[in-house]
Amino acid sequence: MRLGVLDVGSNSVKLQVVDAGGGRAPLPVSAYKASVKLAERRQADGEIGRDAVQRLIAAIAEAKAVADQQDVEELICFATEAIRAAPNEEFVCRQVRSSTGVDLRVLSGEEEARLGFLAARRWFGWSAGPLLVLDLGGGSMQVSMGAAEEPDLAVSLPVGVGALSRRLRKHDPMSSEERAAVRHEVEEALSDTVDRLGWAGRAESAAGLSKTFEQLARLTGAPPRSKGVFVDRHLDRAQLRPLIKQMASMPERQVAQLRGVSTDRASQIVAGAIIAETVMSALAIDRLHICPWAVRAGVMLRRVDGLRNDDAREEERVVEAAQQRRGARQPLKRS
Repeated sequence: MRLGVLDVGSNSVKLQVVDAGGGRAPLPVSAYKASVKLAERRQADGEIGRDAVQRLIAAIAEAKAVADQQDVEELICFATEAIRAAPNEEFVCRQVRSSTGVDLRVLSGEEEARLGFLAARRWFGWSAGPLLVLDLGGGSMQVSMGAAEEPDLAVSLPVGVGALSRRLRKHDPMSSEERAAVRHEVEEALSDTVDRLGWAGRAESAAGLSKTFEQLARLTGAPPRSKGVFVDRHLDRAQLRPLIKQMASMPERQVAQLRGVSTDRASQIVAGAIIAETVMSALAIDRLHICPWAVRAGVMLRRVDGLRNDDAREEERVVEAAQQRRGARQPLKRS
């Protein structure tokens, strides 16, 4: 079965097309990405403005056209914090449905955390042991932990790298007061989660999902993307404070020239480094292993699991029907 998963995030709309089924891992076929910058286009009251909605509709329509060209049989479209936090969430979803025919499912924060955990667990496997997963997005950060495939703890915190950058960063470069404000907000948001994680037990491994963690790892020496997804990449907490100190004195145009930093994220990477260092310190994480799979992969994997379950049930039904037919054909014994 050819499956398409369309991810509507704070910065962009991303489509991944895969061949799924047959008892194998999903095989990537093609991908599509369009910049929408929903979070930056919110109005003063937090609503997504009509111009931004039309931009989103155009991107989804184009992604749907790409999916049709690739003979996608099922298209799953989901959204995260960028739409979840908007007061006009229902209006946006209605407009998308009426204009494109696509049902946009808005994930809750806990669902997002659980799907990210599933992706990390499948990527690193059972050998990772009890696993702690951090997913640092534009509008929120998800924290999850567990020893099985479903996490025992899954929470969403309002400390996304884009959201904090837009609200707290007023100078270029960021002032020391602004950097301290970012750190304070993260510590405040984390306080209850730190206590809950203490009751949940200790993780043996920690994984980081998101473009921000990937870029921070690259800035501290991780191999570039050109080396492939199977190369080990990690982010060490000890390297973050020197990195923050280095970038703190650099204007955005210079930050954008650093290796691994994309131009559209240069304004956020300092806040991202502060968030990462604060979270890793609070949760006693020395090393964060970078996972190339995230929520989009989790959505895909959960649907593939459903297809396998459907196949298994159909096989059981066929076997049962065959057994019933054989029983009906057996001749009666003479007394």
